[in-house]
Amino acid sequence: MNSTQKNKILNQFVARRLVQYRIHNGMSQEKLAEHLGLSPEVIQRVEIGVHHLEAISLFEACQVFDTSLTAFFECYKGFEEQHQNRLM
Repeated sequence: MNSTQKNKILNQFVARRLVQYRIHNGMSQEKLAEHLGLSPEVIQRVEIGVHHLEAISLFEACQVFDTSLTAFFECYKGFEEQHQNRLM
């Protein structure tokens, strides 16, 4: 798997986790955008996979959700393996 494919999988994972954390915390896209200093459109585009979060925004999102980056990425390996198999 090349780096472009790895980036795509990672961005898909981040998008899904962001949605999970946002919904779990009862937060709208608008409210999350406000916390991160982004527009609601950017959050929407991240969640559908058209745009990706910069590292600082991901770090700030973890702070908003009171979680660590480690916890945010805890199930990434399984997600990556599952999506890697789809590429073969």
